[in-house]
Amino acid sequence: VNSDKDYNELLPSLNLKFGLQDDLVARLAVSKTMTRPDYSALAGSLSLDDLTHTGSGGNPNLNPLISTNFDASLEWYFAPRALLSGSVYYMDLSDYINFGSATIQYKDQQASHEAGTDIYSNYLVSIPVNASGKVKGFELVYEQPIGENFGVSANYTYADGEAEGG
Repeated sequence: VNSDKDYNELLPSLNLKFGLQDDLVARLAVSKTMTRPDYSALAGSLSLDDLTHTGSGGNPNLNPLISTNFDASLEWYFAPRALLSGSVYYMDLSDYINFGSATIQYKDQQASHEAGTDIYSNYLVSIPVNASGKVKGFELVYEQPIGENFGVSANYTYADGEAEGG
């Protein structure tokens, strides 16, 4: 089985920086990104069980993941080489790689061998599928030097995501 995919996507990006004060910076970013599916998700191999008519495998017909992204942050530089910042983000995902199942007709090797003729059956196959989704959250960052060669760097990220079909 051969599979051929062609796609073209315009990927604009806008990044703005606002100097509110000498030590306070606001940033705003809006972009569109594309990520191709992992090779293991695209793999054309398939494992079928003729007794239960089930299977699993890759999906060479997957589309690349397209994400429209929004990010806004506020950064406070409270001392030399020191930073406290917070940001919020939102990602709208189309063609997110999720897992699903499909009923596909395949040749039942065991039944065909026993009958002496080709017999095709419906198999419930677990495969990667394209779905829509979204992720939203926030990030907090703290950095501060301690002396010349040491320091503290800490961050916290919260993400709340959901995909079509769970």
